[in-house]
Amino acid sequence: MDVAYQISLITGAAKDYQDGLMSLHTLIHKVEGLLAVIEDDALSDKLSDAVFALEVVNAHADISGYDFEANGRSIVERAVQEIIAKTEAYSRSAD
Repeated sequence: MDVAYQISLITGAAKDYQDGLMSLHTLIHKVEGLLAVIEDDALSDKLSDAVFALEVVNAHADISGYDFEANGRSIVERAVQEIIAKTEAYSRSAD
């Protein structure tokens, strides 16, 4: 398995979400699935807070009356930016 490629898929998924090419739900499952395939505890630990933030907002989005734009958008944007930054930094350090 090419770990660098798998890590780049995480970064790509986050960027695809930013570009509106996938749902938040899909992003969460892609990131979690790729982390499971990579099996790197250090990387999982680095991304755990961001992924958890995405999961919380996604769960709240299913609640009637939840205003994603007012209450969730900024949290998701920060978490996605964090995922991109940390996977890119991790990838550089692994080279």
